[in-house]
Amino acid sequence: MSVSAIPLQIARAGWGSYNQSLQKHPLLTKAITAAVGFSIGDIIAQLSTEPKRDYNLSRTLRMGAFGLLFAGPLQGHVWFNLLDKSISPRNPTKPWAVVSKMAADQLLMAPLGTACFFAWTKVTEGKANETVPFIEAKLFDTIQTGWKLWVPAHLINFAAVPSSQRVLYTNLVAIVWTYILSQAAAGGVK
Repeated sequence: MSVSAIPLQIARAGWGSYNQSLQKHPLLTKAITAAVGFSIGDIIAQLSTEPKRDYNLSRTLRMGAFGLLFAGPLQGHVWFNLLDKSISPRNPTKPWAVVSKMAADQLLMAPLGTACFFAWTKVTEGKANETVPFIEAKLFDTIQTGWKLWVPAHLINFAAVPSSQRVLYTNLVAIVWTYILSQAAAGGVK
């Protein structure tokens, strides 16, 4: 085996292990995947802010915890399974089914998930009394911003990504979204 083939072999072994974990422990695997995605998104958001601020590890841990406890299990596992079982389970990639799933996600789960994210942020910062005004001030604009990313992302998701890989796919996209959410939570999205 050549030295250049080693990274590819490692990647294949990692991919195989990830898929085995999805089969044996789907909820836990999706929760951990979301925790990693949310954490990476927050790290990128913090390191790219202008003007530069000190890195806030507790913020990254809060973001990762949100992915672990909410985004992975509820959105990534329960919600996607519900959509797959409820909307055209026999023909899940038909155009009308794909558009219906995307619309349901963006009109129902996106507002709920974003409101929960903002509430989580305020409560875990010790500012629970700011939760409702913050959600009222940020929710609609954040959802509209999210549509620019998530509508096309979910059209691809529901049309082409195998259901077992949706959480991984959405968490790769969510790295960008977490950056946007982190900026919104810090006051950057108006």
